[in-house]
Amino acid sequence: MIRLATRQDIPNIVEMIRKGSKEMTIDGLRDINHHNEEYVKNLLFNIVIGKGFILLDDAFKGMLIAAISPNIWCKDVLELRQLGWWVCPKYRSGTLSGRLWIAFNKKAQELLDCGRVKVVYSSYRTNSKEVDFTKYGFKPLENIFYRE
Repeated sequence: MIRLATRQDIPNIVEMIRKGSKEMTIDGLRDINHHNEEYVKNLLFNIVIGKGFILLDDAFKGMLIAAISPNIWCKDVLELRQLGWWVCPKYRSGTLSGRLWIAFNKKAQELLDCGRVKVVYSSYRTNSKEVDFTKYGFKPLENIFYRE
């Protein structure tokens, strides 16, 4: 079952983040020496208490983290950004990833409908299975490139 995380789930979420970071494309983000567990716990706590939401399954095999923050140029415009979407590799061929995203999309629409946020962003990594978000009303915005 997909559910909203509580603060009691934070240690398990941190562990999923640790596992997911091993798959990061950017070397510096994959390097465990750059991780600060207290910083991450504090960020997750703030998200759980209202600055976004975290969805997960009861078995802690996957999660989707979304945060609400002001637009960098328009402080009164709040945006919901998908920060992380990770599923244990063993379960990626199943339905868990899709169920997490569908729950995200539903919660995001609720936030749009009540006026809490003005825009929602969703994405996937280039090494992930391609998802057609336009089927759900999303519009393509940009491609992001990086250099190390």
